[in-house]
Amino acid sequence: MESIRKILQLWDFPPTYFAYGTRDPFVGEFEECIQALEEAGVSVESHVLEGMPHGFGAEGGWIEGYDQWLGSIFAEG
Repeated sequence: MESIRKILQLWDFPPTYFAYGTRDPFVGEFEECIQALEEAGVSVESHVLEGMPHGFGAEGGWIEGYDQWLGSIFAEG
């Protein structure tokens, strides 16, 4: 994990958005990645969707939040 943080600090890593479900088998990996990005100073927005599996597509009501987040990123310039 420490090597990942060092790499992220060297990059100009963009703001990052995560949407994942609590039934996704990769929940732990999402959480580790989010933690590493935040510790490297990267702006992270995450939405955890209760009961959703991996590959939920447009279900779960996450698209509106993503659209608002993306709009705010572009507004910041």
